[in-house]
Amino acid sequence: MYIRWGRWRQAAAIFEEVIQKYDARQNGYNDAIAEQAFYYLGRSQMASRDYEAARASLERLERILDRDATPSGFKVLGYLRLGMVHDALQNRSRAEAYYRQVLKLEDWSGAHDRAEGYLKNPYRG
Repeated sequence: MYIRWGRWRQAAAIFEEVIQKYDARQNGYNDAIAEQAFYYLGRSQMASRDYEAARASLERLERILDRDATPSGFKVLGYLRLGMVHDALQNRSRAEAYYRQVLKLEDWSGAHDRAEGYLKNPYRG
């Protein structure tokens, strides 16, 4: 709900709590729940321009997703966001690698168009 209203700070607090419970291996806090928490926490950190924190959150998402070969929207959009974060951190070669990963996967929510756009013109934050 907070995300819909653009209240990223409040949303981040909830996602951080979910991640703590996931890390503590509490019942019901599985990889599927953690995927969402890491993705949206990364987006929240990007919204506040904390790109290093966003990179760390999205890389944790990537580690979870890499254990499962099943394509998902979080994988595609996570790679897109990692590309954006690396562009913001002035690491263009890593950003381009992530954008190319997006293009190898099924398109979700226009991710292919955005990745192609960022390959031509880097994300600027």
